[in-house]
Amino acid sequence: MKPDPVQSDGYTIRPMRAGEAPRLLDIDTASTTLFSDVDIPEIAAISTVCGPSLEDFQRHIEGSGVHVACDSGDRPVGFIAYESVEAAIYVWLLSVHPDHIRRGLGSRLVASALDAGRSLGAQTCVLSTFRDVAFNAPFYRRQGFTELPLEEASAVFRKRFRDEVPAGTDPGLRLLMQYAFQSG
Repeated sequence: MKPDPVQSDGYTIRPMRAGEAPRLLDIDTASTTLFSDVDIPEIAAISTVCGPSLEDFQRHIEGSGVHVACDSGDRPVGFIAYESVEAAIYVWLLSVHPDHIRRGLGSRLVASALDAGRSLGAQTCVLSTFRDVAFNAPFYRRQGFTELPLEEASAVFRKRFRDEVPAGTDPGLRLLMQYAFQSG
């Protein structure tokens, strides 16, 4: 389900439009610079790694649900991408351009994906993130997510977890998290 555009504080959350993948990749690339300030060297190193090619990114994003945060000129400044997996939605990417952080856009984007998950009949929302990076697991905890121990996760989510551990990074620095939708 595509969200209705929602405007707040000059920002709008709306569905991704055709042709926006290059801008979204630029946003994601810019957002990785935030890792440079993390005190864990192997996480800080992520800020220097090249991301996916535009072709790979475009192929993946176009097969996903994507909600975009836009400024007052309707220019994308952040986005969230998710896929339906088993009885869940799986958030595989949330990025907000550093020039637009600390304005609630990440929270609004997560809320829009959770609304889409409810509309799709998902039982949970699952994602993989860093444990001790302020804009990762602590952020998602504030949104209502809890840890999903790997041994309790399905094989599909354990594989997604392993696939998302950056090269050269200790998997113990990451965790799976889930948000359980209330029934009724």
